[in-house]
Amino acid sequence: MIMDAFFSIFSSIYSFFSRHKVLLYSATFVVILLAALVLKNITMNEDIAPLLPDDRSEAAKDFALLQKTPFANKVLINLKGSAGTSKKELTETADRMSLAMTLPYFTRAVSGPSLPSPEGFQGWFMNVLPQTFTNDDRMKLQKALTAEEVRPRLQSVYTQLTGPEGWFMKPLLQSDPLDLKSTVLAKLSHMNVIPGMALYNNHFISPDGKNTLIIAETPLKMTDSKGSNELAGELKALIKKVVPKGIEASVISSHAYTTANAEAIKKDLYIILSSAGVVIFLLILFFLRSWKGILVFLVPSSVLCLATAGTLLIYDSVSAVTMAFGAVLLGISDDYPILVYFALCSKERDPKAIVREVAHPVMFGGLTTIATFAVMLLSTLPGQRQLAIFSMIGVAVSLVFSLIVLPHLLQTLPGEKRYIGSRSPRTLILPRRGVLVCWLIIMALCLWQAGRLNFNGDMQSINFVPEELKKAEQHLSKTWGDFRGSAVL
Repeated sequence: MIMDAFFSIFSSIYSFFSRHKVLLYSATFVVILLAALVLKNITMNEDIAPLLPDDRSEAAKDFALLQKTPFANKVLINLKGSAGTSKKELTETADRMSLAMTLPYFTRAVSGPSLPSPEGFQGWFMNVLPQTFTNDDRMKLQKALTAEEVRPRLQSVYTQLTGPEGWFMKPLLQSDPLDLKSTVLAKLSHMNVIPGMALYNNHFISPDGKNTLIIAETPLKMTDSKGSNELAGELKALIKKVVPKGIEASVISSHAYTTANAEAIKKDLYIILSSAGVVIFLLILFFLRSWKGILVFLVPSSVLCLATAGTLLIYDSVSAVTMAFGAVLLGISDDYPILVYFALCSKERDPKAIVREVAHPVMFGGLTTIATFAVMLLSTLPGQRQLAIFSMIGVAVSLVFSLIVLPHLLQTLPGEKRYIGSRSPRTLILPRRGVLVCWLIIMALCLWQAGRLNFNGDMQSINFVPEELKKAEQHLSKTWGDFRGSAVL
């Protein structure tokens, strides 16, 4: 009785709007118009952050640390000269480029190592000595502090002070009479930050003299797709303005990968949503064989618009993963208007009674779907939670449009009502037991294969690398070595 009373609400709503159709159509138009205004300022998030947990799990901590690694905010620009390009021309171009890279996109840009002045070397060596001092150094120092070792060392200091160079060496010898800086020098002599790097006038230069390197820092996060796109545009403009003909510039940074993936996602979204919409529209027209199928298609197309707008009222931006699921939502939300369409094809019965009856399967299917998506709200992935909100709003809108708006459109507009009242003699009826056995066999096969299912947790598998970036990375690795892999920058 309670359920009958609940579903009778839909027949009452149908009766009410039968007398106030202008109100129904006006309200529907206003809702869609408001959704369109919200979508006017839509911001789509194409980065990978929504696919990562936002709780206190180890994965979340690891990704937070990854964004703080030295290479995360670096931009590498390789300048490759042609056969007639000199080292001087290369380094001068690198200097001009470094000076042009300023805020708000760059905080610092260097074309060579930042070394202290010659007079500042002594102080620098003594400052880094405690940081490089090891237990082996302590044992060596104990031997060096014996009388047998100290006396010859002091004699050497005295000889230097009384010699012609004494006036220059005095400050150095006073600060380090035992020559402790030699322990630092011995360690630095084996260190080369960039394996394939040489120095020319304090500039990074490749051994063949045909490449120079600029290392810049940016305040933009590597997950900021909008900022990364602006950064890429700024670099293209600077390269066009500063780098002369005969010198080829290639850029490598985490932001370049972010931009490439964002552009690929936008392109894929356009193809997916357009293709899904066209296919669903053609299928509806083919199987319904009536121009009123257009009215049925208006429900899922409106659902996509309203679900996106509703999500934007809760979130600042919509994830590209959520938008990609829009194609699936189109397929889910067209089921309910199709059920209503076929139910209302009958000429013999009162539409009000039909709406009440068809509300049973439509509401049951819709509410179970909403409940299924609601479970995703418990996920630690923000992208999955947003996807749940998006889908729940979409299914709810489809239910409202199918049971309240669509019946009046189908009954009001002219057109032949199609009704198949009896079964065709050619209809193939499968035996129930046979269908049940086949279904059980298929389910058993699926369960067997489900146990062998492996999930790929490698984020690299969803990373898109365009050919231009591949070539730039290969050239960088060949010229300078794999310094990116060692994360020293």
